[in-house]
Amino acid sequence: MTWKIEGMDDILDNIIISNENARFRLSEKYDYKIVIESIEPKFTKFKTRLRKSFEQLNVEENDIIKIVNHVSLNYSKFYPEFSDEVADEGDGESLAETTLVSSAKVSDEEWKITLNEKYDLLQTTVNETFPDIWPTIEFTLSSMMILHIKKITLPFIGIILGPPSSAKTLVLELLRGKSHTYYTDSFTARAFVSHNSAVQKSELKHIDLIPKIKNNLFMTPELGPTFSNKDEELVQTLGIITRLADGHGYESDTGALGHRGYSEETMFVWIGAAVEIPRKVYKLLGTLGPKLYFYRMELSKRSDKELLEEIEKSDFKERRERIKKALIDYLFWFEKCPFAEPRKPKDLLKVPWDDSKDQKKVFEYLVKLGRLLSVLRGVTTTWETKESQGAGYAYTMPSIEYPSRAITSLSNIAKGHALMKGRNFLTTEDISITTTIALSTAPIERVKIFDLLLEMHGTLSASNIERILKISKTTALKTMKELEILGIANIERDSESVNAVQKCILKKEFEWFLLSEFKALRQGFVLHDTKDHAIRENLFEGITSDTINKDQTNNTEENESVKKNHPHEENNFSERIDHPHTTTYQIQSSESESDKQQGGRTTRPLSKDERD
Repeated sequence: MTWKIEGMDDILDNIIISNENARFRLSEKYDYKIVIESIEPKFTKFKTRLRKSFEQLNVEENDIIKIVNHVSLNYSKFYPEFSDEVADEGDGESLAETTLVSSAKVSDEEWKITLNEKYDLLQTTVNETFPDIWPTIEFTLSSMMILHIKKITLPFIGIILGPPSSAKTLVLELLRGKSHTYYTDSFTARAFVSHNSAVQKSELKHIDLIPKIKNNLFMTPELGPTFSNKDEELVQTLGIITRLADGHGYESDTGALGHRGYSEETMFVWIGAAVEIPRKVYKLLGTLGPKLYFYRMELSKRSDKELLEEIEKSDFKERRERIKKALIDYLFWFEKCPFAEPRKPKDLLKVPWDDSKDQKKVFEYLVKLGRLLSVLRGVTTTWETKESQGAGYAYTMPSIEYPSRAITSLSNIAKGHALMKGRNFLTTEDISITTTIALSTAPIERVKIFDLLLEMHGTLSASNIERILKISKTTALKTMKELEILGIANIERDSESVNAVQKCILKKEFEWFLLSEFKALRQGFVLHDTKDHAIRENLFEGITSDTINKDQTNNTEENESVKKNHPHEENNFSERIDHPHTTTYQIQSSESESDKQQGGRTTRPLSKDERD
């Protein structure tokens, strides 16, 4: 059999395979040299010998990797006796070209080595076709792997956040129809347990959504409409979701059919996608239980030339099929895990976890991340105070979750990441994804200011926030106050003056996040707002302690000038009002009365919807 390889003409001219040998004819770049290797019974040994032969001919390392990856992807051409073992359940297409496994048992080491080769091939393929989506594929696969870990019974619900047209749902479409997955574009709160009186009660179990998602990867590519529902329907939907997230099923009563539901262990992993999470959703989750986790996409800034090159690569369908082939290739090899528990053909693969091999340092990191997440997404109710004519806010006591559940969920996703790489134990390599999730899950304004607080070595002023994050002083002061109420930072004033500069200072229990150890774990992840995804790669470049001091000096001088020129505005400066149940924080209005009379913005009390 002879064939040419598309996209590798600059490296290989052709490959000829006989019963015992494989002949590789290199391209003009390598003077059409030829490598002939006998096809070893063990695939790993065959690839090792092939690599050494190319190295002896001084073939470049990157080219060797591409050749070996291509050999892995076309396993069935070299071992045709195993080409008909697996068929794709989803669409019925033959997978003879991507079948990677034989009925022969492989060793633990060989399985792990080959799995990582296929993982690397998948990553390379994605980066060559859709460079920005690899992190979301890694997140989805890590989440999916939770299903395969024995004794994990806590469901995981993760939502990918990314701008429109960012291909954030591509991986969900590629997994659509595969075994142990359930895909839907739309659902209602009542779909989980139906009470439709037009259907016989005995038939309702075939309509209910809960049995369809049990022990499966549940995929919903567009959750924007769900989060945009009217408040009453949104509360009902989130209430059911948070109940299901406990893993104990769901039961309900109606006047039509009485009591129906499922009171059994219900394990599932749910991956959805949305552009952004509305503030009201955070507020409701704080009341119902914060059991959803988010993953924000990192989008690179592209030049016109790079965008043009991407268009010229190939059409969308061709690039999509390349990823699909590599993804199926990886997943079928994973199913051959040699240390998985025995199972029936259609049962979900389960892998026992080896706790004795877990690196203990990992759990120290997970505890710190879980504690941070629990306070960052805490809920404080704010409302406008009439005395300040729209410039002040009052705060209730915060509602902060106990961190144990967040720690468990982050631990489970770390385990999923480890299994994705062929391990049934945790190492520090598995922490980076949990760091991204923790920083993505909290409200974006808080995390941006928390990040800036870290960049400023634990101290910053409102003027720092205004200038660097390009937000208003009102928003800056309001979010600083939230960080204080949630117990992340303290607010200090440099004097007793009403116009004193206010500084936000990180609390001691969170000082670990200032260390280079945390910076290494987050691997350069920077939070980006999906509504405005113009990427600032060097967000804090040039910001030093001198800049901070200069900002604070300018802020003081500016306040003194306003006080001198507008003495009637002195009472508008920030001040505290004590209340037995409420802390009220007055925020200075940035406009004078004369400005308003000349056409400036008019301050007014906010409506209930605006306050929410």
